[in-house]
Amino acid sequence: MDGIDKGYAIYRMKCGFVTRDQLASMLKCSDRQARLFIQEVKKRLPVISSSKIKGYKIATTADDLALVEQAIKDNRAKALSILAGQKELKKFMKSYHKDVEQLTFDF
Repeated sequence: MDGIDKGYAIYRMKCGFVTRDQLASMLKCSDRQARLFIQEVKKRLPVISSSKIKGYKIATTADDLALVEQAIKDNRAKALSILAGQKELKKFMKSYHKDVEQLTFDF
């Protein structure tokens, strides 16, 4: 996975939705490395992923606003689902008198 491959993958994601399999093929890497690539790109660019459309796209124009709004809703639902599961894990830890670290968010 070199800079040229990454640049091309970002270009393609700006043009339209690209699946993880397509990214892995473009980047000549494993599925796991493609997921890590997406995570890194999300830190710098507005990457859209949706429960309704397969793949990832980088938002580039006002035409993407509805997709961005849906991605925000999907991300919120995923985050709340994960946090809901924390309750039972924390309860279990506390039953063994273990302190549970408080979560903080940096956004």
